[in-house]
Amino acid sequence: MENFNQWAKNLSEYDSDTYCPLLGVSDEGSAANIIAQVAQTSSKMIAFNDNDINKVGIIIDGERMTSAGECPIGLEEYKVIVEAADSKTNCSTNVGVRLNTRYYQQYPEILLSDYVNDKTKLLDHILEIFKPYLQTPDGILRPLKVRINVNVEDSKKFLLSLLSDISKARLENKIGDDEIHRITLLIEFKDIISKEKHSDTLHKFINLTSELTIKELCIDGYIIEYGRRRLSSNGLLNIIEASFLNELIIEAKKKNVNLRYKYCIDIESAARTAWAGLHAAKSFGLNAGKYGLVPLILEEQLEVITCIQQWITDWTAIPAFYVDIPLLSKGGLYFGDSIKEGLLKWLEMVSKIGVNTVLIDCPDRIVRRRLLKTNDTDTVGVLSMSDIPDILNHANNLKIKVLWSGGITYSQAYEFGKLKVFGIFTTSTTAKRIAVGNVLIRDPVLPFEMEPTEKGIKLVHSLLQAGFLVSSLNNNSSEEIKLASNEILNLISPNGLDSVSDEILEYYMQKLVTGWKQLLNK
Repeated sequence: MENFNQWAKNLSEYDSDTYCPLLGVSDEGSAANIIAQVAQTSSKMIAFNDNDINKVGIIIDGERMTSAGECPIGLEEYKVIVEAADSKTNCSTNVGVRLNTRYYQQYPEILLSDYVNDKTKLLDHILEIFKPYLQTPDGILRPLKVRINVNVEDSKKFLLSLLSDISKARLENKIGDDEIHRITLLIEFKDIISKEKHSDTLHKFINLTSELTIKELCIDGYIIEYGRRRLSSNGLLNIIEASFLNELIIEAKKKNVNLRYKYCIDIESAARTAWAGLHAAKSFGLNAGKYGLVPLILEEQLEVITCIQQWITDWTAIPAFYVDIPLLSKGGLYFGDSIKEGLLKWLEMVSKIGVNTVLIDCPDRIVRRRLLKTNDTDTVGVLSMSDIPDILNHANNLKIKVLWSGGITYSQAYEFGKLKVFGIFTTSTTAKRIAVGNVLIRDPVLPFEMEPTEKGIKLVHSLLQAGFLVSSLNNNSSEEIKLASNEILNLISPNGLDSVSDEILEYYMQKLVTGWKQLLNK
């Protein structure tokens, strides 16, 4: 594959404090030339009287917006967007909301009922399972878990005796220590797990695991609707509803028990598939690439991001946090009202491994949500605009730049400008409906595409600039821009983009040119 020279600085180097927040517009290539044209002819660039691509602040974001949401682009789309963006504007892509995950083979499992009358036979079987992991070619022990499927009643006395025998075997070097060769418990349900039906049983097994001083209880059951519709979710969220799972995790944590799903993701392969997509974007000359981490739990995300940071050291690889998807960790579950807390913890985690730019998004297409609430009664939005300053302050203290996305409205774009965020992505506010084209023609349920328009991009970018100028200027011009912005927003509210005439938009953009010139002369 041909290597392209990168024509703009890494996206993380963009100076949003001077040139206003970035605006990313997603497209598979058909509107790429329009996006690039708007980037070069914005109010800001007219005021600057130059075409420096490191000042334009607009991103052509290569994505295929299918009925499933944001999907990667391929060779043909890369060619189109690179040709349009080269030497004119920034260019990024999203290599996938979800990682290409594979599962390792399951840990060895032993049915307790097969051995309940013969403990010696069970112990011999356990030692035989661990033997290849003890007697390795290089003499270094390989780690392994053996799961005991506790499918019999009143097993505590039997298990205590078994664990005592295993401890003796450790002293005789027949098995490694309990940090390397671990015994865990497994409970399987043959139906959908529910709080009403299974709460007592699960709490009983959490207590049993704790009393045996075993550190891990593995749970399996039928995949619930949430996990089934998404093909897979984060660990135990595949089989247990979020609020009930949260209760179980809190209870287990008090008793020093870790709850785990039966299946284990191959993190190494997941990291490499993400790297492959990002490396392709870098090779085409793009100055950033975003990547999602679904369906990993927090600690698994850390492993993948660490790999990406080590493999891509001179480019802007942007990990994404999704506020509409519960964040599961070994120590807790964050969803709904607690997702902000999870986000803050995630930011702390990624900052420690050198991440300097992140995306906060809302991409789930099964239950559609938006990044921000539009009012106090809005149940579709996840965060409130009042949450943004807290998150920004936290990110700034960690030296992390934040990009925002997820159904951002016109008025929210203006507010983000006032807050001087690093950047936003919004496509729906810039676009109109068009017939499904060649790139997406095989999507079986897509009735139309959303195509970014020149007018839409100009309007959203102008509102973003206006918010920035209102916060940066302290004079009559800032008041005029504020009044003009409110008039624009009032026009848009009832009838959408078409209610703003070309003449009104041109007049608005001229006011911004004046504002930028005044800011340059401050």
